[in-house]
Amino acid sequence: MDVLNLAHGSFYMLGAYVGLTVLGVSGNFWLALIAAPLALGVIGALIEVVFFRRIYREGHLMQVLLTFGFTLVFVDLIRWRFGPQTHSLPTPPGLEGAVNILGVPFASYKLCSPEPSPSAPPSPVWPGWWSARTWGCTQGWMKASSSWFWSWSSLAG
Repeated sequence: MDVLNLAHGSFYMLGAYVGLTVLGVSGNFWLALIAAPLALGVIGALIEVVFFRRIYREGHLMQVLLTFGFTLVFVDLIRWRFGPQTHSLPTPPGLEGAVNILGVPFASYKLCSPEPSPSAPPSPVWPGWWSARTWGCTQGWMKASSSWFWSWSSLAG
């Protein structure tokens, strides 16, 4: 692994705009949901082969500079193509409406979001991974529980 990638958020943004483009062309949300990760997989593989393989020997500073450069390029390309305003997607077919949980209405769409939510509890692997790889046992459990808290608060609105 040993790669410092400061552009991970930009790749996420790029995937969102690929999905927005596919949705605009096809009108099919579910096709966009499949096409975006596939397109990003291809883009990521190309970037790995063309750029990263050349700098593995150079150390982390080169990786930081390269990935920060990707961030700048991706942001400018998105602004050039889509403008600086925020774009929203319509609610996908089949996920309209709300679900009542303990008398509290939750949007069906938010219950299916990729973040941890009551409908998709966090993986039991997460706290162990955090504690073993990153923070230590106490902080790992704290991070997992704070992630759980923010998921609930995002569902509330």
